[in-house]
Amino acid sequence: MPGIQTSNGKAFEYAVLTNFFEVLTNEGFNVTLNPSPAFRTAENKFNSLSHEVKLTMRRAALASIETIRGFEPNLKYGDEEIRLSILEDNKGTAGDVSDIVIEKLSLNWRIGISCKHNHAALKHSRLSPTIDFGKSWLGYSCSDNYWNVVRPQFNYFSSLISDLPKDRRPTWSSIAATPQEKAELIYIPILNAFSDELIRLADLYPDVPSKLVEYLLGRKDFYKVIANEREKRTTIQAFNIHDSLSQNYGPHKASPRALSLSRKLPTKIFDISIKPNGNTIKVTMDEGWALSLRLHNASSKIEPSLKFDIQLIGSPSSLTSISTYW
Repeated sequence: MPGIQTSNGKAFEYAVLTNFFEVLTNEGFNVTLNPSPAFRTAENKFNSLSHEVKLTMRRAALASIETIRGFEPNLKYGDEEIRLSILEDNKGTAGDVSDIVIEKLSLNWRIGISCKHNHAALKHSRLSPTIDFGKSWLGYSCSDNYWNVVRPQFNYFSSLISDLPKDRRPTWSSIAATPQEKAELIYIPILNAFSDELIRLADLYPDVPSKLVEYLLGRKDFYKVIANEREKRTTIQAFNIHDSLSQNYGPHKASPRALSLSRKLPTKIFDISIKPNGNTIKVTMDEGWALSLRLHNASSKIEPSLKFDIQLIGSPSSLTSISTYW
């Protein structure tokens, strides 16, 4: 499933990008495509799909174009070159969660688009015996108390696969037969340590809640395009945290504007709780922000790390969100 989801996600990036290219070109704009390796990968993923799936993706992508153009006068006016690119995956680690970038280099103007196909997850960050999530996510190092809990856990997993080739490694189910056993043995100790450390850091550093949101949403503003094929609906959300979206083009103003979130970042963590399934925590903050972090093994085979599936389940009422049905 994750492999198919990733492949379809890449294909949807291609569908969004090429729809922008066609619409803008047909209206006489000077548009160029960046033929990067990331673009070629997305193109190959799209071309491998059936005709019916391609058509559905293109409809879902097309439904986002005019909404975003309404937010961005630079996509409706001017004769400057508009450059369309698909970013490499590793850009997310540098604070940019966009999959697509549209820019006018001559004006130093840029917007990012994050493409989601049948899901709306944020990041898939890992925990391991060497990843200091406090430092990499928030800029503040984790304490010895955190490492004293998680390192023995991950070292135990490592001992089970020591010197074994990947194809001979045991599965997670071999050490935890039931979901409850898996939660108690694998997830809950690490989630408790993670939660305690996040609370500790938030108590020490007042900017931890805002840094957490900025880490998950990226440090560059962007539009999120979410395709829901079952409901035949495309949702466009504007994450305008740094007020860089909806810039005017000369006298031309955006209509509507992507509302600012710069004064809506959280300042407090109200609660962190583990859900009944034992592998998910919910983080509730002020200004309406809430996160769900599901810890899981990315592979059926044991490995010395675990991965978060992170969802935004609560956001400020001022978050711009528009849905279009097709």
